[in-house]
Amino acid sequence: MTQRLSILAVLFGSLAAVAAAQDSYTHGRVLSVEPGVTLQRATEQGSEEAAPNLPFLPGDRVWSDRAGRAEFQFADGTLLRLDSGSKLDYVAEEGDGRVILRLWSGGLYLHARDGHGHPDFAVETPGGVVEARARGVYRIDAAGDGTRLSVYEGEATLLGERDVVVQAGERLDVRQGEAIEDPQAFDRAAQDDFDHWNGDRDDRPVYAASPREYLPEVTDNLHHLVDVDDELRVRVGDPNQPMTNPTPASRGTVEQTHLLKLIALGRHLGYGHEVGPLLLDDVTSNADPARMRRLLALLHRIAQQRQVIVFAHEAAVAKWAGKRAPNDRRVHLHRLNQIR
Repeated sequence: MTQRLSILAVLFGSLAAVAAAQDSYTHGRVLSVEPGVTLQRATEQGSEEAAPNLPFLPGDRVWSDRAGRAEFQFADGTLLRLDSGSKLDYVAEEGDGRVILRLWSGGLYLHARDGHGHPDFAVETPGGVVEARARGVYRIDAAGDGTRLSVYEGEATLLGERDVVVQAGERLDVRQGEAIEDPQAFDRAAQDDFDHWNGDRDDRPVYAASPREYLPEVTDNLHHLVDVDDELRVRVGDPNQPMTNPTPASRGTVEQTHLLKLIALGRHLGYGHEVGPLLLDDVTSNADPARMRRLLALLHRIAQQRQVIVFAHEAAVAKWAGKRAPNDRRVHLHRLNQIR
């Protein structure tokens, strides 16, 4: 199947939306949280209840009660999920981007990404220091003077009396820095409540992948942060504003968020199968000229992997496509007869 972007322009029109730039966050933030999670700043004596979109900065401490759990996101896209009954410090972020954490007790999942090259996380625990320098999924549990490291994807090293490399599918138990035995294969199907909670949340980033990846580009960073709640409703925000549903006043943002959700869903459902065309109707009608151009440029880039067909009635869309069609084999403009 030829990879191309087909735009069918019928009439004309354009409505306004708003766009503005915001600086991105450079450390971490609270992505989502359940009641019972407390955050304390290094610069403050008191503490506060953790809430979505609060920054998570070097020097901060967070702890959860028996019911509370929380999810944090770092600037490279890495996700950290904290179990109930846990205590965690964000110790430092070094000049080379290395993030140092300290898990005093409880458990965490680290979904290490490679958004800024390669992940580089060190988690200090009672049993030793866990180093995760590869994209992967790691669970770390700390209790008393012991630590358990479970590697689901990737590879991690536990630094203690001796350094032990733990591969995907292996688990290591350490007490007072000494490995009890060599890494052992473990049964991934044997799951506790924290495993199930982590798995439930894994379904949401799949749904939010395209909005998270593309919405900042389409809105020129007006909405830099994207989250999906437990009912798969998308919330948007920026580093200086609370996360919220796209407002009715920004109809363009609502429609573009919905479009990006459909792209994510199509990408997820089509994984491992032949990629079919993406048919889009009237996706530019509530975009101002600048946002329309960014949206079309995004769809043009997506057309490198799959055929994209856009139905539109704006003259500006026809102009955009007509200007590129002669020199770009992926752009074809077809005009439809008006239906009365």
